[in-house]
Formats: sequence, C-alpha cells, structure tokens
Amino acid sequence: MKNYFEKFKKFFFIIFLLFFSIGINFYYAQKGLVYPDSFLHYDSGYNILNGNHPFKDFFTISGPFVDYIQSIFFYFFGVNWVSYVLHASLLNGALALFTYFLFVTLGLEKNYSLLYSASVSLIAYPSIGTPFVDYHSIIFSVFAIYIFVLAVVTEKIFYWFLLPVFIFISFLCKQIPSAYIAILIGVFLIYNLFNHFKKNKLIYFIFGAFFSISLLLYFLFLFEIDLKDFTVQYILYPLSIGEKRLQTIESNIISVFFHFKFIFFLIFSLIFLVIKNYLKNIKNTNVFVINFIILTALIFIYSQLLTQNQVLIFFLIPILLGFFHIYYFKFFKNKYFLFFLIILSLFSVGKYHFRYNENRYFLDFKKFESKNTVKGEKLDLTFKGIQWNSPFFYFNNSNKEVALLIEIKEYITNKNLDNENKFFFTNYLFFSALTNQKISSPLKFYDGVIIPEKSNKYYSYYKNYFINKIIKNKITKIYNIGLTYYDIDFFADLFQDKKCINKKTINELLIVYDIAKCKFN
Repeated sequence: MKNYFEKFKKFFFIIFLLFFSIGINFYYAQKGLVYPDSFLHYDSGYNILNGNHPFKDFFTISGPFVDYIQSIFFYFFGVNWVSYVLHASLLNGALALFTYFLFVTLGLEKNYSLLYSASVSLIAYPSIGTPFVDYHSIIFSVFAIYIFVLAVVTEKIFYWFLLPVFIFISFLCKQIPSAYIAILIGVFLIYNLFNHFKKNKLIYFIFGAFFSISLLLYFLFLFEIDLKDFTVQYILYPLSIGEKRLQTIESNIISVFFHFKFIFFLIFSLIFLVIKNYLKNIKNTNVFVINFIILTALIFIYSQLLTQNQVLIFFLIPILLGFFHIYYFKFFKNKYFLFFLIILSLFSVGKYHFRYNENRYFLDFKKFESKNTVKGEKLDLTFKGIQWNSPFFYFNNSNKEVALLIEIKEYITNKNLDNENKFFFTNYLFFSALTNQKISSPLKFYDGVIIPEKSNKYYSYYKNYFINKIIKNKITKIYNIGLTYYDIDFFADLFQDKKCINKKTINELLIVYDIAKCKFN
C-alpha cells in the first residue's frame, strides 16, 4: 500500500508540475508585448518554412537553433500565436521537470523538489512568455550543468555523451553564457578525469562533441549556408561586440551585490558549506559539485552584466536553494538556518513573480494594466489570445496601434503585392507571416547591436551582405513599418545618392521607399 501511494504521489507531482509550468507560461505570455523581443523568432521561423535560412538569407548574430525549432512548431501546429507560445511553454516545462528529476536523484525529498521546481518555472520563462534567445541559452546551459552533475554523481556513461550536445545547443541559441559554461565544465571535466579516470567517460564525451559538430556542418551543407557567413555573423562579429561591452560593464561591486543580493546570499551559503568541509579536511564529490555550482552562478551573474539586458537569472534562486538543501544536512543537523533560507528564497520568488510576471517588468512595463489592452484577434485571428499593449509609443492607445497595423496589413494584401520585390524594415517581426510574404529582410531585426558600427572591422562585410541581398532579390521597395524614426538616413550609406529614394508615407507607422533608380556604393 505504501509503495502504491509513493508511485501515485510521484505521478501526481510530475503531472502537476508539467501542467503548472506550461500553463503559467501560457497565461503570462498573453499579457503585453515589446518589440522586437516578443516576436523575435516569429518571422524567422516562418521564413525558414519558406526556404529562407539564417546566415545565408538574413543576417543574424544569435538564435539559429531557436529559429529552426520554431519553424518545426509552425510546421506541425500552424503559424499562429498559440504554437509560438507553446514552444517557450514546453521548454519551461522541461526546465521544471529536469530540476525535479535532478533534486530527487540527488536525494532531496519529493515535496521540497516539487516546491523548488515549481518556483523555478514560475519566474523563468513566464517573464517574457515567448521564445527568446537569452532564455533558451541559459536554460540549455542549466541543462548542461545538470547533466554534468548527474554524470559525476551517478557515473552513468550516457550523460557524458549528452553533455557536449547540450552545451552545443546552448551555444547555438546564444553564445553567452554557454561559452563560459563550456569552459568551466571543461576545467572541471579535466579535474574529474585526472582524479577518477575512466576511458569510457572520455570516449563518450568526444563522441558527443563529434556528433554535435558533424550535425552542424551537415545543416550548413544541407541548406547551402557558407561557412564564412556563419563564422563572421555568429562568432567573429559577436566577439567584437563583447570586447566593447567589457569596457562598459558595471564595475560597482556594491551595486552589483545589491542587485543580485538573493543569489549572492545563496552563493555565500554554499561557500560556507565548502569552508566547513575544508576545515574538516573533507574532499569528496559533494565538495566538487558545490564548488562547481558556485562558479556557474558567478558566471551567470557576469554574463547577465555583459548582455546589458533585462535580468533573467532570478530563477536560479530556487535552483541554488535546492543544491544548498541537498548538501546542508550532510554537514549540519540544525534546521533553523535552512528554514530561514527557504523563507527568504520563497519571498524573493514571490517578489520577482509580481515584478516580472504581474507587472511585466521584463517587457519594459512599469505596471501592466489590462484596461490598456486590445484583443490580438482584432489584428488577425492567428494572434488570438494576446492582450495587445506595448510599453512605449502606444501604451495608452493600443486601439490606435492595432488600427494602424490593420491598415498596413490591408495595404499590403489588398494591393496584391506578392509579385513586388520588397522587404520589410521593421521590428514588428510578424509581417512576413501575417501577409504571407516569402522574401525575408536582409536583417533578422533592427537595433544598435545587430548592425555593426562604421568603425567596426566587420561593417564592410555587413554592408556588402546587405547590398548583395537587395541585388539578388531584385528589391525595388523597402517597407519601413514602425521604424519611421530611422527614416532614409538608415539606408543612406548604401546608395551613391540618397536623393534617388522616392519616399511615400502611408500612415504614421508605414513609409514605403522606392529604390528602383538607386545605385549602390
């Protein structure tokens, strides 16, 4: 009877965790939008279905794996908001389940494992709700960390094969923090092999790495993506961005500490466990794992500072708490400090839930209010479920924004522009799918990061790439949707004389540039 109850409990916990983690992301994904982040992989996923591939057909510096996975979701579930959110929701569910599995495997009680895993899923993906390169990269990096811990603790050989695969997937989502995590895992892997050498570990790890690299090369060959385009866009140019950001990274240690105070508190608690072990002259797998987790947490903080984006690593708090809980009773019997830490951590989870989920802080809202929203199906049925509201120009007038977008949609579709050679210059990254257009923009999105500065050594590559795509696709019209503040100056450097551009304003969100008579520099 007891065994039956335990099996039922295990099954119930897994089902609950799966429904909770997927459902909570679906719920908050509907609340508000920010451009381009909320639609970052919408058109690119759609474009892949139409034979336009990253690096080859559009310039991108992150997220190719996310784009391809999104194209699969669109293929099976249709090009719509539900299949888009489903992608992020399932990854949020996978994070919750893997966290639960890891904690239970390491000996944590199922009740606590459920609590911490549910907390992770509450403040992980729901803060944005839609597929996003930073979240994909950090979550797959966390998966790689979990796999490494399981490989060390359980000594199951198959984990060593999976390890480089997940590192590689994380890197193909975004280069940071995956590259740093890969280096750290490499160092600890060498240490582990040096002290506990088993030939099969190394063989399986090398085979996993070889499998990952071979699969990438196969995809590049299959879709005729030039290795140079991949290398420049995904490795060399992003490295130059990183070099510049290193010069502007937050150097005020006190400010950084208070910003990530809950994470640091848990890091210091883990360090305390390590010191306690060293004082007792204990050096075992437990200490090895704790040291590894401490350093991964520090890497995530450093990477967060480097990306200069909204904070997305607070979901590490219940993960770090789980590791502390697992190893705490191996060295201490007093429960009071642990209970204090649990209460503090759950308080922080609640705090960040209200800030990032309820108020949609990650989307740049100061406070999200449903009264400012418009139903997404007003624009198109494929957007059913969205509470349409963005935090900037049309925050208090979503009806006007949606009305303008409808006008643009009708302008494109009613004029039967399918045969017109054009591309969309926009951060409303859904217009190709919305209007069923098959020519992708030369750039995945438009901001001050993806476009190299003129002083950057890769600017000439970008400029030639951009011009070649215009010439190859015989582009005669550029549709500026929502980026009217850039106006003609954005393209001026491409042409010998910008006076060749014939400009036509359709509404306050749409300007059409006719470049048929232009010659390129």
